[in-house]
Amino acid sequence: MTYGDVLVTQGLIKSYGGVRALDGAGIRLRGGEVHALVGENGAGKSTLVRILSGTRAADAGAVRTAPGTRIAVVSQELSLFPDLTVRENLFPHRPPRRHGLLDRAARPVLGELGLDVDLDTRLGELPLADQQLTEITRALLRDPGLLVLDEPTSALPAAAVDRLERVLHALTGRGIAVLYVTHFLAEVMRFARRVTVLRDGRVALSGVCREEIDVPELVAAMLGGRPEQPGRRTRTVVDLPPPVVLAQVSVPGRLADVTFTVRAGEVVGVAGLQGAGHLDALEVVCGRTAVSAGRVDVGGRGLPRLTNAGRPVPRAYPSAIETTAPSCTPRTYSGASSVSDSAARKGSSVVPGLPKTRSTPSPRRMSSRARAGRDPMGAPRGRGPVREDGFVRQLGCPVPRGARSAYR
Repeated sequence: MTYGDVLVTQGLIKSYGGVRALDGAGIRLRGGEVHALVGENGAGKSTLVRILSGTRAADAGAVRTAPGTRIAVVSQELSLFPDLTVRENLFPHRPPRRHGLLDRAARPVLGELGLDVDLDTRLGELPLADQQLTEITRALLRDPGLLVLDEPTSALPAAAVDRLERVLHALTGRGIAVLYVTHFLAEVMRFARRVTVLRDGRVALSGVCREEIDVPELVAAMLGGRPEQPGRRTRTVVDLPPPVVLAQVSVPGRLADVTFTVRAGEVVGVAGLQGAGHLDALEVVCGRTAVSAGRVDVGGRGLPRLTNAGRPVPRAYPSAIETTAPSCTPRTYSGASSVSDSAARKGSSVVPGLPKTRSTPSPRRMSSRARAGRDPMGAPRGRGPVREDGFVRQLGCPVPRGARSAYR
């Protein structure tokens, strides 16, 4: 079945200060098709999605939709409430006074997506893939004509990606247009009917996948030309003692025989799917998690091990006991620092007046009201204006007059 255009944009221009994020970009989305949107970081994809969702207004250009078309956006960062039930997340603006009505509305959509869950289950207990499908379900309950999926597979295992493919087929079969924003070009060829490439805020390429465009053409459009053959590596690192060494490290139920080194001046990437253990390895380096086997050296000092698997973190780790902000510890027992991807949930405290937040490193530095839970902002104690110390200046964080310091 052939569907008409659901959304057409023409000549979109959007600037942030002196930077032009979109420079005449246009896209045409048809019902019943998956349309991929790709491009390098900074190409304008996020700006285009924000304009389509209505959270940003274009400086110039036009956005036209078919009559009655609703647009739903599922962002890369899920906007769900892990401590609420699945039902409460599906209907956040409708109190569940009569569960039967809400259940009858949700069950057909859940079944279409292959999500068999108890609506009374706390959302945080579900796997990440099921949480993402829950957010897609919430979007579909609004009966959209256009569904925008922003990096939907960035943290999903392969089995969940296969499941998402079945979901996309079901959605397009209903005539819904899907704008699929991704960096994975293999998924573009696998899922999408059409693709648009953005580069520097302009449309560099647009057409039908596989028939008109292949992966090398996508890469060339994203980069502005064919990539040259890389040369041989000419630089090597010699005679630098590694400040961080993990040798055959194990943590019960979390890590098994992990080994790597980090040398001075290096940037080492540690990647993996959700729950793969890469975050656990960083906690070991920072001294928040003790190991049951192996060796951990940070700056030439070895970290202690658990004597019995499963015991709590010993007192040998003072930072793990004393810190209230495991998302950011300026100085831990190991001498390492870390900032997690969930600082807001794991203890960041907002200092009133500061445009950026920092985590309070110790409850002893917090006010008595904050320690007692009476101060929701977790304001640190101290008198007088903030000193614009080196750490704040490095963040580029202006300190307003009259604000209180997080470190006294």
